[in-house]
Amino acid sequence: MRKMKELIIISGADGSLGQAFLQTLATEQTYFGNYYVLTGLKVEENSGCKRLAAALPLPYIAINLDLSKDNAAEELAAAINAELGCDWQITCLINNAGIGFKGPFAAQNSKDQELCLKLNVFAPTLLLSYFLEKGKFSPHSKVTVINVASSSAFTPQANFAVYSAGKSYLRNFSIALNAEWQAASLPWHCTVACPGPMLSAFLQTAAKYLPADANKNSSSTSNAAAGLPLYKKLALENPLKVAKSAIKAAKAGKDVSYSSFITYILRCLAGLLPAGLFARLTGK
Repeated sequence: MRKMKELIIISGADGSLGQAFLQTLATEQTYFGNYYVLTGLKVEENSGCKRLAAALPLPYIAINLDLSKDNAAEELAAAINAELGCDWQITCLINNAGIGFKGPFAAQNSKDQELCLKLNVFAPTLLLSYFLEKGKFSPHSKVTVINVASSSAFTPQANFAVYSAGKSYLRNFSIALNAEWQAASLPWHCTVACPGPMLSAFLQTAAKYLPADANKNSSSTSNAAAGLPLYKKLALENPLKVAKSAIKAAKAGKDVSYSSFITYILRCLAGLLPAGLFARLTGK
């Protein structure tokens, strides 16, 4: 009898954090599943991702996919079916794809804000909804979901309004899912990762609407990081540490993953200070 393929799906696998998840999961052997599905805008061409995937102890497929498209979930399922057939279920889903833009809301164009919402809010929600509807989560098998949010999820943030609101949604959504699944006695669990800023291409994209002198032209990741305020520089995190912390938290059945002490302190302060004050303090 042929064994069911148990898929570990990683979105945004071609980014820094996606590759960190890939590197970390490679040490997990078959803990989360027996087949990797890597998705991203250019995951098939990404040399770093291909190098890490080649070292995996499990087989994998790479699928170029734009998760901001309205039919992204259907496209992903169809691509998996074309490569592996229909005999598969999901045992781990890591919703890692995301984007954000800093700067005044009024200065940003609606297309970028729509993209931010589609990747940070709609994509993880609709992927989960679609796969549940299609019966790809077995009610008898353990399923691990990791949603990548941000320390911005803890509070409104001026000049990061759409991003912080979207990540707050993702945090609340993830914790609510756990309550539903636990009440229904389902062997599924969702952990939401809330890291601080990381040295990645995200910083360059996020600085798109900032004045050139505020981010040193953002010509590189390090230049973009140099434009961060002091408290964010202190909170900078290593993607590999973020991935390891998220996977450890998921294995322990925790609702939220904190990968740095400073991020945890920010979360505590967000619960103590008025939201409006905290939004202004973190909006720089």
